[in-house]
Amino acid sequence: MNEMQTIISEMGIDIRSRILSLKRHSETNKEWGQKLKAIVQYCLSCHLTRLVNRQQVPIYIVDMPYTAETGSGRGGGQNLITAQEFIPGQENKISETVKIGENISDFAQDQTRKIYCLLDIIDGTWNASCGLLFSCSTALAFTAPTKRTPGNLTLADFEYGFIIPYHGDGIYMGQSNYPTMLYSWDNLILQLNMSPVKDPAKTRFILDLFTEEHKDSLQKSIDVIGPVIYDWCDYGRFYGAGVEITALFGHYNITPGFSAFVAASEKMDNIVPAYHMILGGGGIISDWWGNPITTKKLSDRVHVIMSANADLHANLVQHLSKRSAP
Repeated sequence: MNEMQTIISEMGIDIRSRILSLKRHSETNKEWGQKLKAIVQYCLSCHLTRLVNRQQVPIYIVDMPYTAETGSGRGGGQNLITAQEFIPGQENKISETVKIGENISDFAQDQTRKIYCLLDIIDGTWNASCGLLFSCSTALAFTAPTKRTPGNLTLADFEYGFIIPYHGDGIYMGQSNYPTMLYSWDNLILQLNMSPVKDPAKTRFILDLFTEEHKDSLQKSIDVIGPVIYDWCDYGRFYGAGVEITALFGHYNITPGFSAFVAASEKMDNIVPAYHMILGGGGIISDWWGNPITTKKLSDRVHVIMSANADLHANLVQHLSKRSAP
């Protein structure tokens, strides 16, 4: 493992250990969620401090929090992008806040090369607040050093992706042009694979329509999902995109039970960490109309398909492309 992989792996072990040692008592859902978030933030602070101290360029944390309080991804695209230079001891100092589709003048004038870390502190927040940590994770993705502004970052700018589940076998890592790896809790490093099953009637897919922003758009997606459900063996939903995507991978002779991830109007922070994992496992990623998504900005929403192989991908595009484009 290189230095970044080693530090993130140790961070994952720390997060997992602290999360699994927690006992819930009389906390409300909100209080419990805040407690979990504080623990993960503490772990991130400790280990990212090590990473910052060993880099020759500053690291900026990019977050894409939901603004809705309803537990729904809907809300007319009012999510924000926040960009924050990670300075040990000053982790709560927000450098800039970027509204969707806007650039930051200060960043635009700053030609310093930076590494961006796209961070989802608790992916699966709704389940986490309900005490269902089995489907929750912390997800991160890193760029190479770049002069781009946060508002101009695209999927293609990110080179590493990590998913750190709070339960399961270990930490998932994708790197551009490398196989997808699992760093297990007992120090094994395993190369991952995706399902070889080509008949959709013999496998399952993950379905997420949660992030459709409006009811009329949701109806359009529902209209084309029916034939997919008819073709495939079954579908699932765990309410945490990171863990859902890890369900697409197996190692040794394990054939994954899920062979695709389908989401409507998905936020990019759920796509970016998994992108190189899917490709490194031999999978295919496109939008519902078969188009590549590498030029999508963080501010974009994507109707995304992540499939284990070409046959399954073609089946999904055949059905889902009948939806009118947003």
